[in-house]
Amino acid sequence: MKKTALLSLAWLAIASSFSAQAADEIALQRGQSTVTWRYGSSQNFGWEAQVANLGPVKSVYAHVKNIDGQWIDVPLQYHSSSGAGKEIWKGYWFAHGNWDAEYALKYEVNGRTYWDNNQGRNYRQGADTGSLLRDGLNVLNRYEPVVRASWDNQLHGSVTVRNLGPAKNVAVVYSTDGWRTSQVVQAYYNPAYWNSGYSAAPNPNAYGAEEWTYQLPLGEASRLELAVSYTVNGQTFWDNNQGQNYSVRIERESTR
Repeated sequence: MKKTALLSLAWLAIASSFSAQAADEIALQRGQSTVTWRYGSSQNFGWEAQVANLGPVKSVYAHVKNIDGQWIDVPLQYHSSSGAGKEIWKGYWFAHGNWDAEYALKYEVNGRTYWDNNQGRNYRQGADTGSLLRDGLNVLNRYEPVVRASWDNQLHGSVTVRNLGPAKNVAVVYSTDGWRTSQVVQAYYNPAYWNSGYSAAPNPNAYGAEEWTYQLPLGEASRLELAVSYTVNGQTFWDNNQGQNYSVRIERESTR
């Protein structure tokens, strides 16, 4: 009996060294669930995860419940660096059908597996509901490190905010010369935001998420840096990429 107990304790110790509930190792930033109706009913899922950079070789997944009830791993890809030794990983999954999402995030590195499963409850999103921000996150910029200059020579961006009150202000402060000078542009609320993706997702939605959009004039800039502020109820929240701001490289059509 004693030997069996010791073996059980040893196995428990080994198992706990390979899998753990994440504290700061991986955290959902934003989940997305939309249904595109342009070419029939197509379920579109998206995830943005922040992970601690614990090693050069790593894998990040969205662990998702399929329409048939089976769980599958959807790989996320490295997207960009964040401050304080963090990285952003993103991924998307498109499937025929229309169903409510249930998922968790999984991070494998250095022989260990870390989970963000919403404290054991998993994350759940209704079909075609738009964005879900993690608890405690009130503003998140939709960021791409490299963009192509648009026909009107502007950077078109969007921000997801938590609807904390009816009167709010969302603004983008940006610089094209390394912060020697800066400009401020107001973002605006776009109730038809998801229509551009042929989705009927509401804005705001049942999770209190709102989508705002902005345009930044580029001039001759080849790179710009930016941060987003969100003011509501007399309080201002910032998304400045964990203190290092967002840096965007602008690609332009070559001329001859």
